[in-house]
Amino acid sequence: MPFALAISCGSGHTVMVDRAGRVFSCGLNEFGQLGRRDKKTKSFVACSLPQGAEAMDAHCGPSCTIVNTAAGLVLVTGTTHQSNRFLESLSF
Repeated sequence: MPFALAISCGSGHTVMVDRAGRVFSCGLNEFGQLGRRDKKTKSFVACSLPQGAEAMDAHCGPSCTIVNTAAGLVLVTGTTHQSNRFLESLSF
């Protein structure tokens, strides 16, 4: 496991950003909060970010994940409980 720069925990998932700007996620993925299309629970696995994107920080909500990149992009995946709307258009 790489050295963690940032770690955040949601209700059932955890996201880590390493010094190389990579994002790793684990836990429940019922709402896509791990940044993957399948809905399976996972142990720490690297997430696919847009080409050239370097993560600087990550934050977890109950069932969503927000990643801030060095270029100022905000990547969001999962759903919000208030609207129960999937955030697919911004997913990584």
